[in-house]
Amino acid sequence: MFRSSRVSLAFCSLCCCVFASPKVDAQQIPFNHGISGNAGACSKIFVADAKGAEQALLPYKPGAAIAVVLGPNLSTDRWKELKVKEALKAQEEVGDLFAQRGFRVISKDQVDAAVAKLGLDMTSEEQWTKANLYRVGKELDVEMVAFSVIKETRQKEVSNILLGSYYEGEAELEAWLVDARAEAPILNDQAARGIAKRGMRDATKRRLAAVTFAVDKAFEDLLKPFPKLKTNGKSK
Repeated sequence: MFRSSRVSLAFCSLCCCVFASPKVDAQQIPFNHGISGNAGACSKIFVADAKGAEQALLPYKPGAAIAVVLGPNLSTDRWKELKVKEALKAQEEVGDLFAQRGFRVISKDQVDAAVAKLGLDMTSEEQWTKANLYRVGKELDVEMVAFSVIKETRQKEVSNILLGSYYEGEAELEAWLVDARAEAPILNDQAARGIAKRGMRDATKRRLAAVTFAVDKAFEDLLKPFPKLKTNGKSK
């Protein structure tokens, strides 16, 4: 009887937790929580979406400031000029994703200046630490700092019986987002892959589009509760 009561109590507690979570105000979430791509890296706060899947909560509302630090491109491709463009595209796309939802994105020049002032070299893997991202956030007085590393980009030939042969662009990256105020991770080592399918004849555009899709995928779940702002009846 006692064992049955404990099971019932545990089930009730679990139900209360799951069904009450969607009502939590994102601003009131304790800042010592985060979501990690590596299990056990930190505590997590989730709500259940319509399909019952876990959904992470962003601890800030639109209006909060975010700095996007330029990350390196580790692709094995030898086309250096394109690798620079891909890294810049990743930085730009992260900023656009947040700006389109009403977050205040710090200019690239300001972020670059802060990184230089702190003496950081974000091309060095040894400096890819949350502590350094917190330092950037405090230097710029912002709530959040984002950072991404492109792991690989490529294009491959695809054969199709009906469409013949064509090329696809692919990009793989990892993304981080930290709460600079609370010095806590929000998104950690989030891996994502983007594919730019047929329709683009230009190799550069294919690869850049793949990077954009990978960034969108990395932040998709986190930004899902925040719809894009509308301008003249159209989403930005």
